[in-house]
Amino acid sequence: AAVVKKSGFVADAMTPADLAGSSRPADPFLALYRNSWRPDRVPRFPLFSFADGTSPIAEAGVMVRLVEGAVIDLDPVVHGSPYDYDRHVPLLFFGAGVASGRSAATVHTTDLAPTLASLAGITSPSNLDGRALLKR
Repeated sequence: AAVVKKSGFVADAMTPADLAGSSRPADPFLALYRNSWRPDRVPRFPLFSFADGTSPIAEAGVMVRLVEGAVIDLDPVVHGSPYDYDRHVPLLFFGAGVASGRSAATVHTTDLAPTLASLAGITSPSNLDGRALLKR
């Protein structure tokens, strides 16, 4: 992690010990990364080999946050950074049974399945994390 942090495009590099910590971090990005981290899964993004997709950094369990505006990927937009401009993505529904309208409400990816189930007339299990955004 210390070596990776020396790169000008790296804002932070977190070790498994940083991510597994139990104290409440002052850094909101560390809190965000802790919520998505598991010891058996560290994403290869954003530092990996284009040749074979491997990442010695990820294999060592180090999670990397790039500086704001930096993107290292084959795609120009990946929605993989923790910054607001990259995390806010419009969600659109259209078709039969969907009323015209617009909302600025915050929604989450977990709301997608219950919404589609509701529009299809399927009852969702009560223990889902998300909520139906539209009703049939």
